[in-house]
Formats: sequence, structure tokens, C-alpha cells
Amino acid sequence: QSTWARPRGAGFAAPEPLWVAGTGQLAPGDVPPCEHCGAHRVLEFQLLPQLLYYALDTSVEVGDAYIDWATLVVYTCSASCPPPRLDGEFGAYVPEFAFRQSFPSESGRKS
Repeated sequence: QSTWARPRGAGFAAPEPLWVAGTGQLAPGDVPPCEHCGAHRVLEFQLLPQLLYYALDTSVEVGDAYIDWATLVVYTCSASCPPPRLDGEFGAYVPEFAFRQSFPSESGRKS
């Protein structure tokens, strides 16, 4: 039994992401089911761009673009299914689903 338990049952609503803009949002139906057991996925955690200030050197570039995002959301299996065994040992991972919302394009804005 896990020390960390998710609230379940009547009155519990799954958390929703805090979207930065009205465009580029992920619809709930767009989150694929768990690849291992087929259960639906729920929001596990969200990363906001303020993390860059604390974790990364913002002058670092990847390709032609700076590392940036409006929000990153990660969904996990609602059934908390155990990972498959590898050679009789636990240790495999069950894939999660991540989505990146970008900031709305500033092209077309007048200053």
C-alpha cells in the first residue's frame, strides 16, 4: 500500500491545469489512455515557466529557439497501475503523457 494516496470517491474532482491562454489548450479527450492498462489519465503535475528562472540558464538555446513554454502538464494513469516486471524484478516505468502549451504568438500585435 502506498503512503501517498489520491482522494477518490464522491465529491472528489480531478485537478485541472491552469492554462496560460485560451488558445493551445489540451482538451480532456485528447489525453490518451494508459498504454499499460487502458485506464484514463489524470493530471499529475504542472510546470510553469517561472521554473526556468530557478532551474535553467535562460541564455541557453536549443536549435534556433530559446527554451520556453507557457505551461507543461503531465498526466498519469488514474488506476496507478504497477509497472510490468522485467526478469522477475520491478523497475520498469509506465509511460506518462506530457503536453506543452506555448505562449500565444505575438505576431500581429500592435505596440
